[in-house]
Amino acid sequence: MTHSPLRLPAVLAPAAGLAPPAQAAAEPAARQEGAPDDLTLWYDRPATDWETQALPIGNGPLGAKIFGGVATEQLQFNEKTLWTGGPGSPGYDFGNGKTPRPDAIAEVQRQIDRDGTMAPDAVAAKLGRPKTGFGAYQTFGDLYLDFAGAPLNPTAYRRELSLRDAVARVTYAADGVTTCCPPTCRACGTTPPARPGRPTTTSTSTCR
Repeated sequence: MTHSPLRLPAVLAPAAGLAPPAQAAAEPAARQEGAPDDLTLWYDRPATDWETQALPIGNGPLGAKIFGGVATEQLQFNEKTLWTGGPGSPGYDFGNGKTPRPDAIAEVQRQIDRDGTMAPDAVAAKLGRPKTGFGAYQTFGDLYLDFAGAPLNPTAYRRELSLRDAVARVTYAADGVTTCCPPTCRACGTTPPARPGRPTTTSTSTCR
């Protein structure tokens, strides 16, 4: 299913703090140096991979992954009612396990204590349980925000997620101006000056 393009006033797009992957070749690496606190994840380039790089935000019912692009931002989102399975599905078992495994978590903890690590697949095999008709979240769609007049070669790029404040933001510099999305943020401590004549931001939404 494809929805008609959505148009947002320019003032709303920066407030959303969004923008999809710019052309980044290498996988971004988290950097500890200079982070505001020990509960901030930050990176020096936009994300290119949804699963391993984009930063998650949400409020329970609604969740999203932010890529942190400069010229174009991508926001992949889902909503809790967009779900496969559930009551009414054949064999629905409420997600309850067939057999109790009271020692499963303790076994994982012991292996990590002993070996210092444990492969994610091995953890999933220990803790995961087969379910019938339970279902899973589905992606609702991707929202793209195109920022007209965005700089081609910004410097001092930084995208971050504060786990303390549950706020994601992108900061970069160009032409002597530091821009923050959201437009007022502690990352740069200022509100960037308005740019007269800057065109309205256009966004397009594609739902699957």
